[in-house]
Amino acid sequence: MIIYILIGLIIIVLNILFYKKTRSSKVSFIIIFIMLLLVCVFRNITVGTDYEYYLNMFNTIGENAYSSLKSQEILLKKEYGWYFMNKGFFIYGTFFLYILCFYFVMYLMIFKAILHKSSMPLLSALLYFFCGYFFVSLNIMRQALVFSFFLYSIRYIESREFWKYASILAVISLFHLSGLFLIPLYFIKNFVWSKVFLIAFLLLSLLFGYTNFFSQLVPYIHIERLKNYITLLHNDISFYGYLIFAVNTGFAILFLLYVKDINSIESIYVKLVLFGIIISNLVMHFQWLFRFSDVYFAPIMVIGYVNVISGSTNVNNKLVLTSLLLLYSFTIFYLSLASNSNGIIPYSTLF
Repeated sequence: MIIYILIGLIIIVLNILFYKKTRSSKVSFIIIFIMLLLVCVFRNITVGTDYEYYLNMFNTIGENAYSSLKSQEILLKKEYGWYFMNKGFFIYGTFFLYILCFYFVMYLMIFKAILHKSSMPLLSALLYFFCGYFFVSLNIMRQALVFSFFLYSIRYIESREFWKYASILAVISLFHLSGLFLIPLYFIKNFVWSKVFLIAFLLLSLLFGYTNFFSQLVPYIHIERLKNYITLLHNDISFYGYLIFAVNTGFAILFLLYVKDINSIESIYVKLVLFGIIISNLVMHFQWLFRFSDVYFAPIMVIGYVNVISGSTNVNNKLVLTSLLLLYSFTIFYLSLASNSNGIIPYSTLF
Protein backbone atom coordinates (compact mmCIF):
# COMPACT_ATOMS: atom_id res chain seq x y z
CA MET A 1 0.00 0.00 0.00
CA ILE A 2 2.87 2.37 0.82
CA ILE A 3 4.13 2.38 -2.78
CA TYR A 4 0.73 3.57 -4.08
CA ILE A 5 0.49 6.32 -1.47
CA LEU A 6 4.05 7.44 -2.20
CA ILE A 7 3.38 7.63 -5.95
CA GLY A 8 0.15 9.49 -5.27
CA LEU A 9 1.95 12.07 -3.14
CA ILE A 10 4.61 12.58 -5.81
CA ILE A 11 1.92 13.12 -8.45
CA ILE A 12 0.16 15.67 -6.21
CA VAL A 13 3.39 17.57 -5.59
CA LEU A 14 4.22 17.63 -9.30
CA ASN A 15 0.74 18.98 -10.03
CA ILE A 16 1.17 21.75 -7.48
CA LEU A 17 4.62 22.76 -8.73
CA PHE A 18 4.15 22.40 -12.49
CA TYR A 19 0.41 22.64 -13.21
CA LYS A 20 0.98 24.82 -16.29
CA LYS A 21 2.13 23.38 -19.61
CA THR A 22 5.87 24.08 -19.58
CA ARG A 23 9.05 22.14 -20.23
CA SER A 24 9.20 21.27 -16.52
CA SER A 25 5.66 19.93 -16.61
CA LYS A 26 6.60 17.64 -19.52
CA VAL A 27 9.55 16.30 -17.52
CA SER A 28 7.17 15.71 -14.59
CA PHE A 29 4.82 13.92 -16.95
CA ILE A 30 7.62 11.59 -18.04
CA ILE A 31 8.48 10.92 -14.39
CA ILE A 32 4.89 9.80 -13.73
CA PHE A 33 4.99 7.59 -16.84
CA ILE A 34 8.19 5.91 -15.63
CA MET A 35 6.88 5.41 -12.08
CA LEU A 36 3.70 3.68 -13.24
CA LEU A 37 5.60 1.57 -15.73
CA LEU A 38 8.11 0.38 -13.12
CA VAL A 39 5.35 -0.50 -10.64
CA CYS A 40 3.68 -2.70 -13.26
CA VAL A 41 6.81 -4.35 -14.61
CA PHE A 42 8.58 -5.14 -11.32
CA ARG A 43 5.56 -6.38 -9.37
CA ASN A 44 5.34 -9.89 -8.03
CA ILE A 45 2.99 -12.35 -9.69
CA THR A 46 0.71 -12.11 -6.63
CA VAL A 47 -0.14 -8.44 -7.26
CA GLY A 48 -3.45 -8.30 -9.11
CA THR A 49 -6.19 -10.88 -9.54
CA ASP A 50 -5.42 -11.69 -13.21
CA TYR A 51 -1.64 -11.49 -13.35
CA GLU A 52 -1.05 -15.19 -12.66
CA TYR A 53 -3.53 -16.03 -15.42
CA TYR A 54 -1.43 -14.11 -17.94
CA LEU A 55 1.70 -15.97 -16.82
CA ASN A 56 -0.08 -19.31 -17.19
CA MET A 57 -1.35 -18.37 -20.66
CA PHE A 58 2.16 -17.23 -21.63
CA ASN A 59 3.55 -20.63 -20.72
CA THR A 60 0.62 -22.55 -22.22
CA ILE A 61 0.89 -20.77 -25.57
CA GLY A 62 4.66 -21.12 -25.59
CA GLU A 63 4.74 -24.81 -24.73
CA ASN A 64 2.03 -25.95 -27.16
CA ALA A 65 2.39 -26.13 -30.93
CA TYR A 66 0.18 -23.93 -33.11
CA SER A 67 -1.67 -26.97 -34.45
CA SER A 68 -2.35 -28.45 -31.00
CA LEU A 69 -5.87 -28.69 -29.66
CA LYS A 70 -4.96 -26.37 -26.78
CA SER A 71 -3.65 -23.65 -29.09
CA GLN A 72 -6.66 -23.87 -31.41
CA GLU A 73 -8.94 -23.58 -28.40
CA ILE A 74 -7.16 -20.38 -27.36
CA LEU A 75 -7.49 -19.06 -30.94
CA LEU A 76 -11.24 -19.55 -31.19
CA LYS A 77 -11.75 -15.77 -30.98
CA LYS A 78 -9.12 -15.18 -33.68
CA GLU A 79 -6.99 -12.99 -31.37
CA TYR A 80 -3.80 -13.76 -33.27
CA GLY A 81 -1.90 -10.68 -32.12
CA TRP A 82 -2.07 -11.74 -28.50
CA TYR A 83 -1.25 -15.36 -29.35
CA PHE A 84 1.83 -14.60 -31.46
CA MET A 85 3.08 -11.94 -29.05
CA ASN A 86 3.09 -14.57 -26.30
CA LYS A 87 4.63 -17.15 -28.63
CA GLY A 88 7.36 -14.79 -29.80
CA PHE A 89 8.43 -13.67 -26.35
CA PHE A 90 8.32 -17.26 -25.05
CA ILE A 91 10.74 -18.37 -27.80
CA TYR A 92 13.01 -15.34 -28.07
CA GLY A 93 12.57 -13.56 -24.74
CA THR A 94 11.06 -13.95 -21.29
CA PHE A 95 7.80 -13.19 -19.50
CA PHE A 96 9.48 -10.16 -17.94
CA LEU A 97 10.31 -8.73 -21.39
CA TYR A 98 6.76 -9.52 -22.52
CA ILE A 99 5.31 -7.51 -19.62
CA LEU A 100 7.80 -4.68 -20.14
CA CYS A 101 6.87 -4.36 -23.82
CA PHE A 102 3.16 -4.72 -23.10
CA TYR A 103 2.97 -1.96 -20.49
CA PHE A 104 5.42 0.32 -22.26
CA VAL A 105 3.23 0.37 -25.37
CA MET A 106 0.05 0.68 -23.32
CA TYR A 107 1.18 3.65 -21.24
CA LEU A 108 2.94 5.26 -24.19
CA MET A 109 -0.39 5.43 -26.04
CA ILE A 110 -2.30 6.66 -22.98
CA PHE A 111 0.24 9.30 -22.02
CA LYS A 112 0.67 10.49 -25.62
CA ALA A 113 -3.09 10.95 -25.88
CA ILE A 114 -3.20 12.85 -22.60
CA LEU A 115 -0.20 15.01 -23.46
CA HIS A 116 -1.58 16.01 -26.86
CA LYS A 117 -5.29 16.30 -26.05
CA SER A 118 -5.57 17.34 -22.40
CA SER A 119 -5.32 21.03 -21.57
CA MET A 120 -3.78 20.06 -18.21
CA PRO A 121 -1.83 16.80 -18.71
CA LEU A 122 -0.55 16.54 -15.13
CA LEU A 123 -4.06 16.83 -13.73
CA SER A 124 -5.21 14.17 -16.20
CA ALA A 125 -2.38 11.89 -15.06
CA LEU A 126 -3.43 12.49 -11.45
CA LEU A 127 -7.02 11.50 -12.24
CA TYR A 128 -5.86 8.41 -14.15
CA PHE A 129 -3.98 7.22 -11.08
CA PHE A 130 -6.32 8.25 -8.26
CA CYS A 131 -9.58 7.26 -9.96
CA GLY A 132 -8.37 3.66 -10.06
CA TYR A 133 -7.87 3.29 -13.80
CA PHE A 134 -4.21 2.50 -13.18
CA PHE A 135 -5.23 -0.27 -10.77
CA VAL A 136 -7.56 -1.73 -13.38
CA SER A 137 -4.67 -1.88 -15.87
CA LEU A 138 -2.80 -4.14 -13.43
CA ASN A 139 -5.36 -6.83 -14.18
CA ILE A 140 -7.33 -6.79 -17.42
CA MET A 141 -4.19 -6.19 -19.44
CA ARG A 142 -5.53 -6.97 -22.90
CA GLN A 143 -8.58 -4.73 -22.55
CA ALA A 144 -6.42 -2.01 -21.02
CA LEU A 145 -4.19 -2.25 -24.10
CA VAL A 146 -7.22 -1.88 -26.38
CA PHE A 147 -8.36 1.13 -24.34
CA SER A 148 -4.96 2.80 -24.76
CA PHE A 149 -5.20 2.58 -28.56
CA PHE A 150 -8.85 3.64 -28.49
CA LEU A 151 -8.01 6.72 -26.43
CA TYR A 152 -5.22 7.62 -28.83
CA SER A 153 -7.38 7.05 -31.92
CA ILE A 154 -10.15 9.43 -30.80
CA ARG A 155 -8.11 12.16 -32.48
CA TYR A 156 -9.14 10.61 -35.79
CA ILE A 157 -12.79 11.05 -34.90
CA GLU A 158 -11.98 14.72 -34.35
CA SER A 159 -10.15 15.00 -37.68
CA ARG A 160 -12.81 12.90 -39.47
CA GLU A 161 -10.34 10.26 -40.65
CA PHE A 162 -12.43 7.10 -40.44
CA TRP A 163 -9.98 4.70 -42.04
CA LYS A 164 -7.14 5.61 -39.68
CA TYR A 165 -9.49 5.23 -36.71
CA ALA A 166 -10.92 1.92 -37.94
CA SER A 167 -7.53 0.52 -38.96
CA ILE A 168 -6.02 1.08 -35.51
CA LEU A 169 -8.94 -0.60 -33.75
CA ALA A 170 -9.06 -3.45 -36.27
CA VAL A 171 -5.39 -4.21 -35.62
CA ILE A 172 -5.69 -3.95 -31.84
CA SER A 173 -8.76 -6.24 -31.93
CA LEU A 174 -6.26 -9.00 -32.70
CA PHE A 175 -5.27 -8.67 -29.03
CA HIS A 176 -8.86 -8.49 -27.75
CA LEU A 177 -11.87 -8.89 -29.99
CA SER A 178 -13.79 -6.11 -28.22
CA GLY A 179 -11.75 -3.57 -30.19
CA LEU A 180 -14.05 -4.21 -33.17
CA PHE A 181 -17.09 -3.04 -31.21
CA LEU A 182 -15.46 0.35 -30.72
CA ILE A 183 -15.29 1.10 -34.45
CA PRO A 184 -18.96 2.18 -34.82
CA LEU A 185 -18.37 4.83 -32.16
CA TYR A 186 -16.73 6.91 -34.88
CA PHE A 187 -20.24 7.94 -35.93
CA ILE A 188 -21.18 9.29 -32.49
CA LYS A 189 -20.01 12.65 -33.80
CA ASN A 190 -23.00 12.67 -36.17
CA PHE A 191 -25.59 12.44 -33.39
CA VAL A 192 -27.03 15.78 -32.32
CA TRP A 193 -28.25 15.69 -28.73
CA SER A 194 -29.62 18.49 -26.60
CA LYS A 195 -28.47 18.88 -23.00
CA VAL A 196 -32.02 18.35 -21.77
CA PHE A 197 -32.27 15.08 -23.70
CA LEU A 198 -28.94 13.84 -22.32
CA ILE A 199 -29.79 14.75 -18.73
CA ALA A 200 -33.13 12.94 -19.02
CA PHE A 201 -31.40 9.94 -20.62
CA LEU A 202 -28.76 9.83 -17.87
CA LEU A 203 -31.40 9.85 -15.13
CA LEU A 204 -33.58 7.28 -16.87
CA SER A 205 -30.60 4.98 -17.45
CA LEU A 206 -29.82 5.14 -13.73
CA LEU A 207 -33.44 4.31 -12.88
CA PHE A 208 -33.56 1.42 -15.36
CA GLY A 209 -30.21 0.18 -14.06
CA TYR A 210 -31.35 0.19 -10.44
CA THR A 211 -34.47 -1.80 -11.37
CA ASN A 212 -32.42 -4.15 -13.59
CA PHE A 213 -34.73 -3.43 -16.50
CA PHE A 214 -32.27 -4.86 -19.02
CA SER A 215 -32.73 -8.37 -17.59
CA GLN A 216 -36.29 -8.35 -18.94
CA LEU A 217 -34.89 -8.17 -22.47
CA VAL A 218 -32.52 -11.11 -22.03
CA PRO A 219 -35.07 -13.82 -23.04
CA TYR A 220 -35.47 -12.09 -26.41
CA ILE A 221 -31.74 -12.09 -27.20
CA HIS A 222 -30.82 -14.96 -29.50
CA ILE A 223 -27.25 -14.02 -30.39
CA GLU A 224 -25.13 -16.87 -29.09
CA ARG A 225 -21.95 -14.86 -28.43
CA LEU A 226 -23.90 -12.14 -26.60
CA LYS A 227 -25.56 -14.74 -24.39
CA ASN A 228 -22.15 -15.51 -22.90
CA TYR A 229 -21.98 -11.92 -21.67
CA ILE A 230 -25.44 -11.76 -20.07
CA THR A 231 -25.31 -14.88 -17.95
CA LEU A 232 -22.82 -13.61 -15.35
CA LEU A 233 -24.57 -11.13 -13.08
CA HIS A 234 -23.65 -8.72 -10.29
CA ASN A 235 -26.01 -9.92 -7.58
CA ASP A 236 -24.20 -8.39 -4.63
CA ILE A 237 -23.91 -4.68 -5.45
CA SER A 238 -23.61 -2.87 -2.11
CA PHE A 239 -25.26 0.38 -1.09
CA TYR A 240 -21.97 2.16 -1.77
CA GLY A 241 -21.80 0.48 -5.17
CA TYR A 242 -25.19 1.88 -6.11
CA LEU A 243 -24.12 5.23 -4.68
CA ILE A 244 -21.08 5.33 -7.00
CA PHE A 245 -23.39 4.97 -10.01
CA ALA A 246 -25.45 7.89 -8.76
CA VAL A 247 -22.33 10.00 -8.15
CA ASN A 248 -20.95 9.22 -11.62
CA THR A 249 -24.27 10.21 -13.15
CA GLY A 250 -24.31 13.40 -11.09
CA PHE A 251 -20.82 14.30 -12.26
CA ALA A 252 -21.82 13.64 -15.86
CA ILE A 253 -24.77 16.01 -15.55
CA LEU A 254 -22.67 18.65 -13.78
CA PHE A 255 -19.94 18.69 -16.41
CA LEU A 256 -22.51 18.53 -19.20
CA LEU A 257 -23.98 21.79 -17.91
CA TYR A 258 -20.60 23.49 -18.31
CA VAL A 259 -19.91 22.21 -21.83
CA LYS A 260 -20.37 25.03 -24.32
CA ASP A 261 -21.56 22.80 -27.17
CA ILE A 262 -21.89 19.08 -26.52
CA ASN A 263 -22.30 18.43 -30.26
CA SER A 264 -19.09 20.19 -31.29
CA ILE A 265 -16.17 18.06 -32.40
CA GLU A 266 -14.12 19.52 -29.52
CA SER A 267 -16.57 17.91 -27.05
CA ILE A 268 -16.17 14.38 -28.42
CA TYR A 269 -14.34 13.21 -25.28
CA VAL A 270 -17.15 14.35 -22.99
CA LYS A 271 -19.73 12.91 -25.37
CA LEU A 272 -18.06 9.49 -25.19
CA VAL A 273 -17.93 9.66 -21.39
CA LEU A 274 -21.66 10.45 -21.23
CA PHE A 275 -22.42 7.61 -23.62
CA GLY A 276 -20.36 5.26 -21.46
CA ILE A 277 -22.10 6.28 -18.25
CA ILE A 278 -25.51 5.69 -19.83
CA ILE A 279 -24.44 2.21 -20.92
CA SER A 280 -22.83 1.49 -17.53
CA ASN A 281 -26.03 2.46 -15.73
CA LEU A 282 -28.20 0.28 -17.95
CA VAL A 283 -26.02 -2.83 -17.58
CA MET A 284 -24.75 -2.34 -14.01
CA HIS A 285 -25.99 -5.83 -13.06
CA PHE A 286 -24.17 -7.57 -15.93
CA GLN A 287 -20.52 -8.13 -15.14
CA TRP A 288 -19.10 -8.49 -18.66
CA LEU A 289 -21.24 -5.82 -20.33
CA PHE A 290 -20.49 -3.41 -17.49
CA ARG A 291 -16.77 -4.11 -17.80
CA PHE A 292 -16.89 -3.16 -21.49
CA SER A 293 -18.42 0.25 -20.80
CA ASP A 294 -16.45 0.89 -17.63
CA VAL A 295 -13.05 0.03 -19.12
CA TYR A 296 -13.41 1.81 -22.45
CA PHE A 297 -15.45 4.93 -21.66
CA ALA A 298 -15.11 5.96 -18.01
CA PRO A 299 -11.34 6.68 -18.17
CA ILE A 300 -11.88 9.15 -21.04
CA MET A 301 -13.00 11.60 -18.36
CA VAL A 302 -9.34 12.28 -17.57
CA ILE A 303 -9.28 14.29 -20.80
CA GLY A 304 -12.95 15.19 -21.26
CA TYR A 305 -13.68 16.61 -17.80
CA VAL A 306 -10.30 18.35 -17.56
CA ASN A 307 -10.90 20.16 -20.84
CA VAL A 308 -14.32 21.30 -19.63
CA ILE A 309 -12.64 22.85 -16.59
CA SER A 310 -10.01 24.68 -18.62
CA GLY A 311 -12.67 25.84 -21.08
CA SER A 312 -14.63 27.62 -18.36
CA THR A 313 -14.09 31.37 -18.24
CA ASN A 314 -15.31 31.73 -14.66
CA VAL A 315 -12.55 31.25 -12.05
CA ASN A 316 -15.01 30.18 -9.35
CA ASN A 317 -16.49 27.53 -11.63
CA LYS A 318 -13.03 26.19 -12.36
CA LEU A 319 -12.25 26.02 -8.65
CA VAL A 320 -15.50 24.25 -7.78
CA LEU A 321 -15.26 21.70 -10.61
CA THR A 322 -11.59 20.96 -9.89
CA SER A 323 -12.23 20.60 -6.15
CA LEU A 324 -15.14 18.21 -6.71
CA LEU A 325 -13.14 16.15 -9.18
CA LEU A 326 -10.18 15.90 -6.80
CA LEU A 327 -12.45 14.96 -3.89
CA TYR A 328 -14.04 12.26 -6.02
CA SER A 329 -10.68 10.86 -7.17
CA PHE A 330 -9.19 10.79 -3.66
CA THR A 331 -12.31 9.03 -2.37
CA ILE A 332 -12.10 6.37 -5.09
CA PHE A 333 -8.39 5.94 -4.32
CA TYR A 334 -9.13 5.41 -0.62
CA LEU A 335 -11.95 2.94 -1.34
CA SER A 336 -9.76 1.03 -3.79
CA LEU A 337 -7.05 0.57 -1.18
CA ALA A 338 -9.46 -0.07 1.69
CA SER A 339 -11.32 -2.80 -0.22
CA ASN A 340 -8.21 -4.13 -1.97
CA SER A 341 -9.88 -3.56 -5.30
CA ASN A 342 -8.29 -5.58 -8.13
CA GLY A 343 -6.13 -7.47 -5.62
CA ILE A 344 -3.43 -4.81 -5.61
CA ILE A 345 -2.49 -5.22 -1.93
CA PRO A 346 -0.04 -6.19 -0.61
CA TYR A 347 2.37 -4.90 -3.23
CA SER A 348 5.60 -6.84 -3.55
CA THR A 349 8.37 -6.83 -6.14
CA LEU A 350 10.07 -9.56 -8.12
CA PHE A 351 13.11 -9.28 -5.89
